[in-house]
Amino acid sequence: KTYRSLCRDVPSQISHVLTPRDLIQVKNAQRFARKQVSLGHDDVLNMYQMAFQLEGYCKVIDLFPDLNVIFFSDVLMKEFTDMFESLDGKGGIYLGCDTTFNLGDFYVTIITCQHVMFTNSNFTVAGKPAAEPCLPLIFMLHERKFTSTHERLWSVINKHVPQIKALNIPVVCDREKAIINAIEKETAVQLPILACWSHIKQDIKHWLQKKRAASNDIGVYMQHVTDLLQCESEEEYEELLGKYQDIWSSAFSGYYSKNLHHDIKTYAARWNLQKYGIGNANGITNNMAESMNKLIKSYVDYRESTCDAFMAKMKCLQDALL
Repeated sequence: KTYRSLCRDVPSQISHVLTPRDLIQVKNAQRFARKQVSLGHDDVLNMYQMAFQLEGYCKVIDLFPDLNVIFFSDVLMKEFTDMFESLDGKGGIYLGCDTTFNLGDFYVTIITCQHVMFTNSNFTVAGKPAAEPCLPLIFMLHERKFTSTHERLWSVINKHVPQIKALNIPVVCDREKAIINAIEKETAVQLPILACWSHIKQDIKHWLQKKRAASNDIGVYMQHVTDLLQCESEEEYEELLGKYQDIWSSAFSGYYSKNLHHDIKTYAARWNLQKYGIGNANGITNNMAESMNKLIKSYVDYRESTCDAFMAKMKCLQDALL
């Protein structure tokens, strides 16, 4: 495809001079084109210089032992905290936290929210109508997915946006241990954590299929877990769990006790959601964060970027949303 494009753009009278003759010349042409639009040869140095030029947009650049870069728009963050305060914490507002990849030679953890004051479908994001649009609040580029990495993120958030701790805004995640441990262990933060129902159900279905459970049995187990998630008190949950464990297989009962019981009681059951005004019949999901991941990948044309180019693109995206 690249070869045909290069041949098509060359005037016929000089085609024998400028048309690439082999794969090496095609690669050289691609390399030259990328060099023309690159910000420089050293992406980390470029990012360091950009941090001074973008007037406080980049909060942290850690180089050793691992690269961690945290950046966000103060204006967009103030928009979020003002929205939460104006609703007095009663709008069912929460943060989504998720880690994605395939954006460059690094992971990206994105913290998102929904702007619940926008209910008009005339508002658009990426050209599509979006009532209560998702907003990317905070980005972290990182090389590792350790608890210490995420502790660094939340310590920076607490330093620059102490209102998040003061407002006690819940964080929804997919039960990634590094994220949960970081929020719980970062003593300056310790925000409420909620677990995504969809990921819980996906984990259960995957485990059952791995054990080659019959499709009818999978449906029964999934319904039982949904019933447990819908319990409105811990007492109701414990009573129903005892009833179901009497009919579950010993293997599934052991799996549930080891992998799900604590997380559902602590992070996911309905009585946990009701504390924060979240009353959706389908529970809570991390779809908001995953939708933002997809939007960002679409925004960068599903191409990987260097860390400096990615930060510049996210600055443009956040400015556009403002």
